[in-house]
Amino acid sequence: MTNRQGISVRAFARQMKVGDNAVRSRIKNGRLADAVLDDGSLDEDLARTLWITNADLSRVRLRDKDKTDKSKLKREAEDGKDEYDIKLKRMEIALETEQINLEKLKNSTIDLDEAKRAVRTLMRMHRDTMLNFANRHGPAIAAEIGVPAAALVGLLEARIRDALNEGADQPLPFDEPPELDGAE
Repeated sequence: MTNRQGISVRAFARQMKVGDNAVRSRIKNGRLADAVLDDGSLDEDLARTLWITNADLSRVRLRDKDKTDKSKLKREAEDGKDEYDIKLKRMEIALETEQINLEKLKNSTIDLDEAKRAVRTLMRMHRDTMLNFANRHGPAIAAEIGVPAAALVGLLEARIRDALNEGADQPLPFDEPPELDGAE
């Protein structure tokens, strides 16, 4: 029987509370290769240092004292959730902005100020057409029904002005600021 220079793979695995296959795997993939001595045993101090520095923290089990501090873990999880929610909102806003910019590039949407100008122009044209309706069509209507033209034109003009004044009192839908979803 030969004397070992260091600790056996199995003994080191027991100390680290892992299976000996885990130690052999790390030796094979090179993470513990520097700790292997000539006789196949491990330099205990170097192996321990390499084991800890190369630890895959996502696979490390919680120690007993960490398991008892569940409130700390819960707080950290809630903080992470808040950060996630903030990042998610920012990403949603960025996506909406990009969609609006894409629609503008495709000319499938127009600017709000441009829409307001177009609606006001359309409404002025409609008002002018309606104000001229009585004078343009009133005499012909009066002749068809057999009434004095001046009386019919005056009556039509008064009723059309009343209707236009009622419409002018209605606010335009885009004159008020738009309501945002979830805004309080």
